[in-house]
Amino acid sequence: MWSRNIDIKKVKEYLPALLFLLSVSLTGCVPVERFWWSPDGEKAVVTFEGRVHLVCESRRSGEVIAIDDSAAGSAAGSAVWDGVDWFADSSGFVAHRAFPVEQWTDFVSLIPAEEAQQIERISESMPDFLRSTVVLGGDAEKLSVLLDRAIGAPSDSVRNALLLAQERHPDAVIESLSGAPRARKNLGAYVEEIQGYMVHEIVSVALDSDAGMSGFSVLHRSVETLASPQIAPEFPLVAFARISSGSKALVSVEVVSLDGGPTTVCARRVHPAFSWSIDGRSLTTMVPTAGEGILTQIKSIRLLDEEGTWLPDDQRVTSNLVASAMPFKPRVETLPDGDLLLASRSGDFPVVNEGASFEAHLYRFSVEDCTLERIATAPHALPMDLGYFVASPDGKRVAVVESETDAVAVVELSTGETEIISPSHRGWKCRTLPHWRSADEVSFAALSESTNRIEWRMWKKGGETRNLSEGWPAGSTDGWLKLSEEKE
Repeated sequence: MWSRNIDIKKVKEYLPALLFLLSVSLTGCVPVERFWWSPDGEKAVVTFEGRVHLVCESRRSGEVIAIDDSAAGSAAGSAVWDGVDWFADSSGFVAHRAFPVEQWTDFVSLIPAEEAQQIERISESMPDFLRSTVVLGGDAEKLSVLLDRAIGAPSDSVRNALLLAQERHPDAVIESLSGAPRARKNLGAYVEEIQGYMVHEIVSVALDSDAGMSGFSVLHRSVETLASPQIAPEFPLVAFARISSGSKALVSVEVVSLDGGPTTVCARRVHPAFSWSIDGRSLTTMVPTAGEGILTQIKSIRLLDEEGTWLPDDQRVTSNLVASAMPFKPRVETLPDGDLLLASRSGDFPVVNEGASFEAHLYRFSVEDCTLERIATAPHALPMDLGYFVASPDGKRVAVVESETDAVAVVELSTGETEIISPSHRGWKCRTLPHWRSADEVSFAALSESTNRIEWRMWKKGGETRNLSEGWPAGSTDGWLKLSEEKE
């Protein structure tokens, strides 16, 4: 009934919103990664306008070049990229990318057979499912609202099954919504909004000297949303998160070889925050102790033996490391010496409210000694929303932002000394994580007080702060910060 000819312009508008809504569903309106410096500090991948770009310091400071992704196959130009992690030699990176496919026959040839079969089974029952949804939820101005009432946010499989049912049996789909005339009227707009069957991939990219792709391979592909690929130190493995139905906050963590092939599920129902150990043999995960609450157990899972061979399931040792209280986005990083950097609220419970302190602090946990050290920052030097920090490559400093202001701070981990490198501005909120170029240089989003434009800036310890995005196309940094009254 409705044509789904994919409008590339709409795709580039819709997919970044989809990926941002994914981060919202997991954590709320929050700072997310938008740029990633290579280990040698010579270049950075930057995402905007739905494309991957490269900033090359060796060519001209701040020059931005759209990466030629013609080697990326049929999805070139229509895919949205995020979650970049560089190879240690700066020759390329792994990433997550997502792109729409218009026809089921093309889509089914790309995705795993078991996922295709599941979608087809759900699709055959879709008219009955929609009738039940009307019984449970009544009518609504938008079909998405009606679905939310019945089952919460639809899973990727349900969304694709609805498209397939509409493609194969449009009259049956329309009839099933006869008891919800407003939602039925919105069906066409809902299908147009989805913009096709969505494919998610973990990919490996090699770059040439002209910012083109000299190599490209798909490591894993799915209809389910994939995120946050991380390359293991020492071994050719990539860990990533899979966001499935059933939870808005929890994911499974899987590992795939850089040569591709089947994945290994290493953890289920964990927070979307994990980190490899420095030897690449273990994964650190964050597990809620009850439901999806704030109490979190940080665990280490030993996956490989000394030679890098996978351990059998019954020999994979899981160690409980730290229990913490995180009423903010859970986050953990592995420092170069093997210690873990985390944030937590302090205090024992129950506690008398008068005089009680609920401050959030940064902590350093020694995996080797099983000791926990609080970073000695001054009282109230750090935000209560302490889920957005990024450690420097040498593990001596950490950059901190929060979701409620646009201030950026750098903390010396050895002393707790805190320096505000970009002040807050009334009404502005950060939506971009910082990223370190080197041990003493960090880039971040900041508001220009003279032009009121959002800039990509570089701070250097003991040096000047400079604007890296000068001369970029207008609108390139839109969304990196948000005004409070702006709708998200």
